Amino acid sequence: QEVRDFLETMWRNVESPRFFDWAVEILDLLIFYPCSDPVEREKWIDLVFSAAYKFSRRLQPFQLDLLKGLSQDLAIEESFETLMNSIPQRDDSVVDNEDDFYQKLAGKMIAIYSLTTSASERAKRVLEANFKGIDVRINRDKAATDSLVELSKNADYFVFCSRSAKHAAYYCAKDNRPEDKFPILYPQGKGSSSILDAVYRAL
Repeated sequence: QEVRDFLETMWRNVESPRFFDWAVEILDLLIFYPCSDPVEREKWIDLVFSAAYKFSRRLQPFQLDLLKGLSQDLAIEESFETLMNSIPQRDDSVVDNEDDFYQKLAGKMIAIYSLTTSASERAKRVLEANFKGIDVRINRDKAATDSLVELSKNADYFVFCSRSAKHAAYYCAKDNRPEDKFPILYPQGKGSSSILDAVYRAL
């Protein structure tokens, strides 16, 4: 409880769309690691959902997509749907643009390199749930393996989490990335939110 109180105090000091990812990353950790007091976790869920409603007009699509994925992991899909239904409806032109957006990765291969398996797997689930026809490959090799070389050469988009990686893997990806392919994407952090942010921004 003391840790949650500390985190909540920090959030109250920086509460804004800019730091929404941080609040979601904390929720991600609360799911990944054992939680001795589910009530305290539920309080953080309420905080994140409240922020999502408050800043809904300023959030990026990947942020809501990730929150949806976390809700599924927590088996609180109904709460997420209630949240989305409470958010003011966007006009048809915005919805049409989003439909076009989610077609951009049809038939594309996305490679995600990270030693933080939970983050890459969650990002993979969110991408596959929202982009139809996408092929997401995960790699966590610690050396220049044939698999890593192949992904570096062939993936349409290659996301390399440099904050959760081995130097040998970095140079392998960098040296084998063709010039005619989209440049390697480097997330700012090592969580699933950062991975998704890098992909969505590239589109």
